Amino acid sequence: MRRAVLTAVLLGLISAAAAPAAHAAPHVDLVTFGPGDLIFTRFGHGALCVAPSDDASDDDITCYNYGVTNFNQPNLVMKFLRGGVKFWVDTDSMTETLDHYNLQDRTIYRQRLLLGEAATAQIIARLEHDIRPENREYLYDHFRDNCTTRLRDIIDDALGGALHAAVAGRHFDQTYREITYDGVSDMVGLLVAGDFLMGGVSDRYPTLWEALFLPQVMRAELSALRLGGQPVVGPTEILATRVGPEPSPGSPAAGHATLFMIAGLLAPLMFWACRRHGRARRIALGVAGGLLGLLAVAIDVIVGIAVTKELAANLLILVLLPTDLMLPVLAVLARDPAGRAARALRSYLTVRAAFLTLVMVATLVGLLHQQMATVVALVVALLVVPLVSIALEPAALRVPARARAESVPAEPTV
Repeated sequence: MRRAVLTAVLLGLISAAAAPAAHAAPHVDLVTFGPGDLIFTRFGHGALCVAPSDDASDDDITCYNYGVTNFNQPNLVMKFLRGGVKFWVDTDSMTETLDHYNLQDRTIYRQRLLLGEAATAQIIARLEHDIRPENREYLYDHFRDNCTTRLRDIIDDALGGALHAAVAGRHFDQTYREITYDGVSDMVGLLVAGDFLMGGVSDRYPTLWEALFLPQVMRAELSALRLGGQPVVGPTEILATRVGPEPSPGSPAAGHATLFMIAGLLAPLMFWACRRHGRARRIALGVAGGLLGLLAVAIDVIVGIAVTKELAANLLILVLLPTDLMLPVLAVLARDPAGRAARALRSYLTVRAAFLTLVMVATLVGLLHQQMATVVALVVALLVVPLVSIALEPAALRVPARARAESVPAEPTV
């Protein structure tokens, strides 16, 4: 009897000693945030949060945030173009993190990583490595190296590459351009700018691995991932829900519609202005050439300095040409419809239209890959329509001025 009691007491003591040890095991949560109202919050965000134990308070949980930078730093736009914006990892408590993103009215999700002790320790060690001053900075790339891709890589390493293997060979159902336009669908100005600035790489469908730069995609793929039939994350908890309307309630096609509408309005106006030789033609061609030429120069400069592939590989350099800046000069000089300047003007417009046709044919047959129909429509309205209008002008206007004067019969004298 004594032996049985003693054994029971010893087992109780052992269980009591073991329980706190298991209870105190650290764990890691993936915390992701829905889009916000500000432009740099439109694509969501993420962090990894380390809790020292299951019953740790929010003040004791440390969140590692890879999306920190100084948005007020000088020359920020130029640094983005040159690929030189430094981001870094920083830490806050879970309390501070929740307060910050609640203030931005963003939905907050949490997923417990169901990893073994070794994998959990590996993640914590990597986070502690990255927070050191000599390791914390990195050069930001919106699509390839951002706050979420950093978390993706850390988790995949801890899973032994299982996340990468699970999405291998699959592609996302939107192009980079479509993803971007969805995020800023209520900002028509940015949508229009995107049609000019985003190159052919933007029209590529990312692999599903690449698409994990979006927090909502990574959240969904981790929820679906199984190792040995077991989930790698727990059920998704919603810690906070956005109160306001969706941040991007507009139409992603609004920019396309705007440019097509502008082209549609300009085409008849340019035809009317250029149908007869005169001041209206000179003004219309001067404005059209100046506008298109300046756009071409701006895009050429951006292509020349940009490091980001989506901006650097822009085939609009074949559609918008700096040579259009000659049009204002040619239009002013071409006062005589049969003069040398007028012939040069017609020749330039003819060559310009022919080259534009070649570019469009190359696009249609798949030699060139970029969405540029809206910009082409604008160039057609401003340059090709005037060419057609000039071609339809009365042939008599192209007779040299001296010959026209000699062809007029003299009035009889009394």
